[in-house]
Amino acid sequence: MWGLKNSRIELSDKYLYGEAPLVLSVMRLSNEESAFVFIKGIPIYHGERYEISVMVKKTISPKSAFGLRIVGNYPNRADATFNLATGNISGVSDYGEVFNAKANAQDFEDDWFKFSLSAVVNSSSAQIIFGPTSDLMKTQSWESSISQKDSVFIIPTSLKLELLKEIHE
Repeated sequence: MWGLKNSRIELSDKYLYGEAPLVLSVMRLSNEESAFVFIKGIPIYHGERYEISVMVKKTISPKSAFGLRIVGNYPNRADATFNLATGNISGVSDYGEVFNAKANAQDFEDDWFKFSLSAVVNSSSAQIIFGPTSDLMKTQSWESSISQKDSVFIIPTSLKLELLKEIHE
């Protein structure tokens, strides 16, 4: 179940280049406080690499960005921010027992992007946090106060947390 902190989710009429999967608009309700969507208490295997991915599209703001976070036992976490105008990775950071963070951005048609963040998580449960932000924010604090309220479109069925099996040579 998704939780909201100073955010709102609405059904959108946008589509993924002609297809009709469900698209949601995720909006910040405050520019003075932290704002994000979260999923808590996801059971995971301790010490393994996990990847969170989601399909995202900007709304109107030219400085629009998207933030993703994987949290183990707080404050241990990995963050990635993505520029929605270009589809580029703006930054990647990790802290504590969530480490070796890597981000990826894949361009789709009609300004849709698939963004992903992976990290090794030394915890038996994880929390996922995501939401709109500004491209001017530092990666490790993307969810905090920003100069303007913003929103993004996401495809909720594309949101996936996967265990990645790494090949050791």
